[in-house]
Amino acid sequence: MKTYNTILLLLLARGFLSLLNPTTPKIKMDVLVFLSMDFNNKGGRVPFFTRFLAKRVDINHISLRGWFYGAKARIHRGFGGYGFGGNYQIRVLSELASISVWNTETNKINKLRTYTSIARQTLSQPLNQSEMNPWFITGFTDGEGCFNLSISKDLRYKTGWDVRLKFVLILHSKDKAMLEKFKNFFGPQVGKIFKNGSNLIQYRVESIKKLQPIINHFDKYNLITNKWADYQLFKQAFKLIQCKEHLTLEGLQKIVAIKASMNLGLSPELKSAFPNIIPSERPLVLDKKVKDPSWLAGFASAECCFAVVITNSSAYPTGYLIQIKFILTQHFRDEQLMKSFVEFFGCGKVNKRNNNVVDFVVRRISDIDNKIIPFFKNYRIIGVKFQDFEDWCRVVELMKEKKHLTEEGLEQIKKIKTGMNTGRKFD
Repeated sequence: MKTYNTILLLLLARGFLSLLNPTTPKIKMDVLVFLSMDFNNKGGRVPFFTRFLAKRVDINHISLRGWFYGAKARIHRGFGGYGFGGNYQIRVLSELASISVWNTETNKINKLRTYTSIARQTLSQPLNQSEMNPWFITGFTDGEGCFNLSISKDLRYKTGWDVRLKFVLILHSKDKAMLEKFKNFFGPQVGKIFKNGSNLIQYRVESIKKLQPIINHFDKYNLITNKWADYQLFKQAFKLIQCKEHLTLEGLQKIVAIKASMNLGLSPELKSAFPNIIPSERPLVLDKKVKDPSWLAGFASAECCFAVVITNSSAYPTGYLIQIKFILTQHFRDEQLMKSFVEFFGCGKVNKRNNNVVDFVVRRISDIDNKIIPFFKNYRIIGVKFQDFEDWCRVVELMKEKKHLTEEGLEQIKKIKTGMNTGRKFD
């Protein structure tokens, strides 16, 4: 018992020693956690219910260097010899009320996020992913990326054709900051951001030298939609161009055969110019399961919809039925992947549409509240869509409180819905 008291005093002292530079933002939180450590190779889980201040090292991470106090739990006797100054893995096994940052410039508390137990995420992981997770990059590319092989007439070349490879991401101009993140991820000198019409922008990488980091990334962090097959063909063409084979007629024909199996295939012009081309064999995508939760965060940032649906219904006192839906949409060729989301989340259904499209849909509010929302609070949506997620969560809270059954609550939800998705206004 004496050992335990000593440790509690140590924890209390450490808590007061956590007073840091007053100009440094701090994080205050109430949390019930289990501290998982190896005590003399025997393991141990120490429950805490505590409020503490922790230094915010940078905009991405919270530093948890043992600044805990008020611990009330049995602690393994072997713990005493290890001290309490290291970085320990903190797993959230129950709901964390809030994490807030004290802004010394405005003297206000800014709420950052809420963790829940569904993902059992470590508190040391990034809060805003300004340093993008490589799996997020892959997931977003599975949704919005394009591996393009273009072949166009050009008499400057001996073959009469110019061959170019491009890795492209096209987004609405409101998500320019997101494309900047991609550019920074691959390297400041890799690719450029261009305007693409009045409302679109694109991140484009097209020189063979600059494409090498792109190849390196997707070889390590594999795509899992049918875009993986396009990438494999893209890489075959990349190797041919690296070896200058595109400058010969034989090499050009190989590249045309590759293009015939990529994306939308050959244009009428190319079919006419190369009538005897046999398309290359298109690789089969066999592994269509989510390998990392950050992949799904990236994919959802590209493809998901946080929907609020309001329809007339005499069955409700307000005269309206309000439904909330989480929707992921893909071409039917990725139906297997969409079905894997049912297993991943433990909820939802896959619906087929008549236009070669399949949807993964979650409608039940209990599933949305207990599974979908906690997941995306731990693995954040990035880009403008995150604002839609926040508004969607507000609607969920109103519905949990049954306010959607009142005129006042209905008007609140209508107002929120009006400013979401395509209704959101930007300066």
